[in-house]
Amino acid sequence: MPMLISVNLRATEKAELPPFTGEHTRGIFFSMIAGSDLAMVLHEKPGIKPYSIKPLHPITEKMNVKNNRWIIRKDMRLSFGIGILDTDIEDKILAEIVSSTKETIKIHQATFYIESFEVYKKSNYEDLLPGFTSSFIGIMFKTPTFFGGHHPHLYPDATHLFTNLINIWNTFAEENIKIEKESFLGWVSERVYIRHYNLKTREVRIKGSKIVGFKGMASYIIMDPDLEDAEYLLGLLRLGLISNVGLKRTYGMGVIKVYNLAKRQPISLT
Repeated sequence: MPMLISVNLRATEKAELPPFTGEHTRGIFFSMIAGSDLAMVLHEKPGIKPYSIKPLHPITEKMNVKNNRWIIRKDMRLSFGIGILDTDIEDKILAEIVSSTKETIKIHQATFYIESFEVYKKSNYEDLLPGFTSSFIGIMFKTPTFFGGHHPHLYPDATHLFTNLINIWNTFAEENIKIEKESFLGWVSERVYIRHYNLKTREVRIKGSKIVGFKGMASYIIMDPDLEDAEYLLGLLRLGLISNVGLKRTYGMGVIKVYNLAKRQPISLT
C-alpha cells in the first residue's frame, strides 16, 4: 500500500536556502518520527529503503535562485513530501507525522508554519496500474538523478530506469502482483527507447560530499502499447511518483513527474 504524504508550509519571514534541500528535508522527516522507534527501523532496514524524500519546493511559483541561494519570501507557500513503500510501517509513520504538536518547523535557516497535510494512498500495488497504456510518455526529472553501476550512470535509458523501479516494486509489492523481472526487462530493452531528451547535469551536496546527477526531460517510445507489459510500465512510473528513481532517493534525489505525451496530459496518482 504505497503512500505519499505532502506537508504544506508557509514561510514566516524572508529567508535564504540552498536550492537543493534534500538532506535538510530528510532531517525534518526524522525529527517528526523521533518519538517512536521508526527512525531506528528505517536506518537499520537492509536493502532497498522503504521511503523516499521530496525536497522542499514552492507550490505555485518558480524558485527564485540568485548566487546559488534560493530566495524565500515571507508567506510563500511551499511543500515537501515523504513516500512510504512498506505496508508494515506506513500507518505508524502517518500517525507520527500528523500527530505532531509543532506549529512551525525549521529547515536550514528558515522557519515555516505547518499549514496542512495531504495523503495519497493506494490500497495495494495493483492499484498503481492505471487501466490504460500509452505509446509515448515523458518523464521530467525534477531533482538530480543518477543510476548505479561501476560508475554513476548519468543518462535515463529505459533499462537502467526500469531495472531500478522493478527492484523497488518487487521488494514491497504483494506476491500476486510481482513482476517477472527478466522477461519484463527483456521487453523494455527491445521495445522501449528514448525519442528525445533535454538534460543537464547538476551537482548537489549530501553529507558533505558532492554528488552529480542529471535533470530535465526525456521522452520514450513504447512500441507495443497494447501489451500488458505496457500497463505495468506505467504502473512502475506511478510508483516512481512516490518512490523517486535512481540512487539517494532518501535524500531527495530522483524526483519525477510523468506525462502521457500521446494525449498531452500528466499521469498522476489520482
